[in-house]
Parts: sequence; structure tokens; C-alpha cells
Amino acid sequence: TTARVSLRRASSALLRSTLHLAAFSWAMHSPGASVYYRKRREAGDAHATALRKLGRRLILCLYHCMTTQTPYDDAAAFGYTPGEAPALGRKPPLGDAEIAHARELLLLPGSTIAGAGRALGVSAQTIRRYVLGEPRSR
Repeated sequence: TTARVSLRRASSALLRSTLHLAAFSWAMHSPGASVYYRKRREAGDAHATALRKLGRRLILCLYHCMTTQTPYDDAAAFGYTPGEAPALGRKPPLGDAEIAHARELLLLPGSTIAGAGRALGVSAQTIRRYVLGEPRSR
């Protein structure tokens, strides 16, 4: 039997939103959190559910750090030794063949960076960064 659970409304929407963004950022930048997020997704959790569970874990870690007055340690939070940190499973948005195809598209008369991005399903910024080699704008 599967039960649908709805989001509780008796909580701060601003706090929920902030925690969601913090969990997403944590999953992208912390090796341990990234592995935890992927495990939750492989276990069948939806993206939002996995982030909510990761956010709860973030709060518990912060609470522990505040009550024990110890600095945050990703290795301790997720149980791995620092030298064996799991890799952040990021791959570049474009492969070598796609970069070559984008360069061919850009050589066509009247082509635009945005048009090449649309053809490959990526943003114009991705084309600028990975195909043209322009530095990331800040």
C-alpha cells in the first residue's frame, strides 16, 4: 500500500525554501552529501524528497556542531576518512563530439551562440564556456 503524503503547511515557507536551497547546494559541493543524495534517489525518493531528507540531516549536523561547539567536518558527518573522500559525480555538460558539433554549427553563416545552444539543449553560457573557452562570468 502506498500512501501519499502532502507537505505540512504549518511551517515557514521561507525557512522551507532556504533549507531546500541549502540542501541542494550541499549536495553539489559536499562529497558525503552528494553520495547520500544519490543513494536516496537510487532508493526511489523523488528529487524534492531526497533534498528534504538531506536538509534534515544538515539541520542535525548543524545542531550537533552548535551543541558540542565543534567545527563541521564532512568526513565525520558522513562516515568516511578524509583521504578517501568520494568523488563528486559531475560530468561536463558537453562531450567532445558535442563540442565539435557546436563548433561546426557556429561556423555556419548566420548562426548564433544561442542557436547552437538550443540545438544541443544547453544554455548560451555553456556554449561560451565549453566551446569558445570564455571564462565564467561573475
